[in-house]
Amino acid sequence: SMSENEIKEALNQTALAASYVKNPWYPLAKPSEKKQLQHNSNLAFKELSLWQSSFIEAMYKSDIEVNGGINSAELFLDKNEKRIINSYGVDVSETTYTGQIELIVDWNEPGFEEVELFEVLDFSSYNPRYIEDVVSRMLTEAKARAKAKQLISLSDIPVILTGSAVPRFMSYFVTKSSGQLIYEKISDWHENQKLTSDDNTADPIQLVLEPIIENSSKNTSFDEDGFILEPVKIIEDSILKGYHMPVKYAYYLEKEATGNIRNIVFEGGKSTMDSWKENPHLELKAFSDFQIDFITGEFGGEIRLATYFDGEDAVAVTGGLLTGNIKDVINELKLSKEKIHMNNYYGPKAVLFKNVIIAGD
Repeated sequence: SMSENEIKEALNQTALAASYVKNPWYPLAKPSEKKQLQHNSNLAFKELSLWQSSFIEAMYKSDIEVNGGINSAELFLDKNEKRIINSYGVDVSETTYTGQIELIVDWNEPGFEEVELFEVLDFSSYNPRYIEDVVSRMLTEAKARAKAKQLISLSDIPVILTGSAVPRFMSYFVTKSSGQLIYEKISDWHENQKLTSDDNTADPIQLVLEPIIENSSKNTSFDEDGFILEPVKIIEDSILKGYHMPVKYAYYLEKEATGNIRNIVFEGGKSTMDSWKENPHLELKAFSDFQIDFITGEFGGEIRLATYFDGEDAVAVTGGLLTGNIKDVINELKLSKEKIHMNNYYGPKAVLFKNVIIAGD
């Protein structure tokens, strides 16, 4: 909607502001002979407003419990049209679709306090099974949380991390291998570095960044510079093969640019979750807010729901705190054979580690 004069004025103001920046110069992306990857969404088949009834049906299909159900939900659907042009001749465009559901479920178990859970679902296509499964899982967790006992302090027990904390945990490897963080000296990793000790018993880390994966809201065939994206292997057998970075930091580091790729894919491990659960363990399912420090490797959070198995009985527990450091667990880290897809993450459904602190209430 801007006139030509308004565009020129906006560019002049931006150029003036940029003249005060002390960052080194870097070139713009250049045209590429690489073909843009194609990605399709079934949301394109009809007007977005007409999808409402389909999403409502999927959300409420699993809402069949007596003591609990969906409290409220908000649905957002977007059609995104993007085109990038620069003075080197780059001219790329694409249309993408993204969606988000903010979902609240509650559970009123007679004789217990009411439990309310909140979750955000991000996606790029209509997948009713995915939505149904999330609602069903949330209701199951809410029911378990309502009857959960207070967690006591535990020591020397294997911990199984599941749920949305797993992508957060695994994103440590993505962040530490960022060319930007290498340049800014925030990450101390280097190419061909082995991330585990020679005598480790861990499952090997295998990381590939993919421009496009099924149902991810982060899908794109080019980044914000107009750089055409392709899959790139970052970590192979727990060895850092290279950094991922846009044009700017590739120029600073004198490396080849990968572009800004936002889908992360990890290989699973050799053992199953069922085999882990044969022995005493604590399975962590939900946190108030799982945090990880990408500089120090420290991670943890307040436990909202877990299952404690002492070798004979399994009981739902809540409360307490998990604290640990990836540097202390990486040499024995196990990745589940089962994999899960959560928006822009496709990888192990769970991870198993030791050497962490479980402080009870």
